Amino acid sequence: MERISKNFKVVKQQINPYLQMAGAFLYGSNPSATLMHAAVRKEIRKTLGEGTPILETIVGYREVPARNARKKGLLFSEYAELLPKSASAYDVKAGRAEAEDVVPDTIIPLSKEMRTLTNEIFEHHRRVA
Repeated sequence: MERISKNFKVVKQQINPYLQMAGAFLYGSNPSATLMHAAVRKEIRKTLGEGTPILETIVGYREVPARNARKKGLLFSEYAELLPKSASAYDVKAGRAEAEDVVPDTIIPLSKEMRTLTNEIFEHHRRVA
């Protein structure tokens, strides 16, 4: 975050004085860690500026579906659509599929959180535009 802040300030000073911080959100975090979130939000405002908008949506940490979706070049929602046709752990054990062919159930909440975040970004932009 500090590196982003430094780069932002350099670009604003040297290239585009009209550049503004669009906002921040919490990613890879347990939604129930509210005390930590308060501390992180405070740190964001200290590092990126008091006026930095911080969105409410928190995207949880689900490493396997996130990695698999990226490797396949899919959005989380697109990857979630593969779940009904997914290979199972039994298919992998039987040698009929590879581990990467199994779409984990945890893609569903990850996809939902990203959709919620996207909607919040659009709504925030509508309010400030």
